[in-house]
Amino acid sequence: MVRVAGNVLGAECLGSLAYAAEHMADSLRIVVVLGHSGCGAVTAGVDAFLDTAAYPTGVFGAPLRAIVDRVLLSVWQASQALEPRAGASVRESAGYRAALIEISVAVNAGLTAMTLREELVERVAGELGAVFGIYDLATHHVGVPGTGAVGEVALRAPPSDAAGLEALAASVAGSPQVQALLRD
Repeated sequence: MVRVAGNVLGAECLGSLAYAAEHMADSLRIVVVLGHSGCGAVTAGVDAFLDTAAYPTGVFGAPLRAIVDRVLLSVWQASQALEPRAGASVRESAGYRAALIEISVAVNAGLTAMTLREELVERVAGELGAVFGIYDLATHHVGVPGTGAVGEVALRAPPSDAAGLEALAASVAGSPQVQALLRD
């Protein structure tokens, strides 16, 4: 198990996973990226995206900036998926920030699993797979909003390319969970 804020893949994280894949190839069968609802690292990325003044600065901000920088791509992808489904005025909605966090958490976990598959799984001999999911802190269910029945416990295969990542973002943006956040 490798835990890191925001499921970001820095050199240390990738190195730890590569070591495990290399030295435990006989027993390691799957790599799971498990994000969680309300992730603080993703929330920091969303806040920086929405207001550049929220971007961490100063000497003590450097480690947090490294995490936020890796999350920003997922946040941008989430915003691109949300606006066509909810209209240009969605940014004015009281639930926009919460919806953006929800989508970004899923996109970030999917992107991390996709990157892991490309960087690790495809380079390791044997039968090693990669999947991702989101642990909902309120319901204690694991799944991905918009990709299965509500409450269904499921891990998903990561997107295979940029178009797959866009489709994931669009699916989550159209999910009942996100739509409910926008109505609140």
